Amino acid sequence: MLGSAFKSDLNKLITLDLAREVGLKTPECHVVNERQFAADLLGEGREYIAKAMSDGVYLFESEIQRKGYFTYTESLSVDSLANYPDRIPPSFLQEKIDKSYEVRVFYLDGRFFAWAIFSQSNNQTSTDYRKYDSQTPNRVVPYSLPQSLEQKLSDLFQKIGLNTGSVDLMVDRENDYYFLEINPVGQFGALSKLTNYQLEVEIAKWLIEHAKPR
Repeated sequence: MLGSAFKSDLNKLITLDLAREVGLKTPECHVVNERQFAADLLGEGREYIAKAMSDGVYLFESEIQRKGYFTYTESLSVDSLANYPDRIPPSFLQEKIDKSYEVRVFYLDGRFFAWAIFSQSNNQTSTDYRKYDSQTPNRVVPYSLPQSLEQKLSDLFQKIGLNTGSVDLMVDRENDYYFLEINPVGQFGALSKLTNYQLEVEIAKWLIEHAKPR
């Protein structure tokens, strides 16, 4: 079987712990429920982002109005905290990495298909590349991962018990790789098209090869 219905909603915090166990770098992260704690973090002179702790919100109002509501990754600032109450809902804050570019990886039972997204060239997409700029789209190119990184990612998928999924990575200014998360559903369509990987063909081949005779 490809993927797992029982692992379609991974716990992001547990996944980050497992990633560190296999030797992957991850940004420093905190779960906070007090505004002052978040302000203290920013007061140390470091930058943080706020992002969804689990699956984000994707709510479409109507096809006719073409309106939707999404939870994006956002940069955190002292000013942005000013209007919040002292107690806030549990929020996931992560150290903001000064990234050169982003890398997305589709893992298919031991094989890696990676692409780089040059989101930093556009202010609209620099914090969250999903804030697409259709007028000036990000450059996306096929990418080769270091063998040592592939081994660590393979170890992570084995620990989780998945044979497929999509991985989010960042590369900082010193060319260090940072693991962010795994999407166990393995979305790949749009980027597969841009890089001509034809992943739907690779998945079909895998399913045919592993099909059980009736």
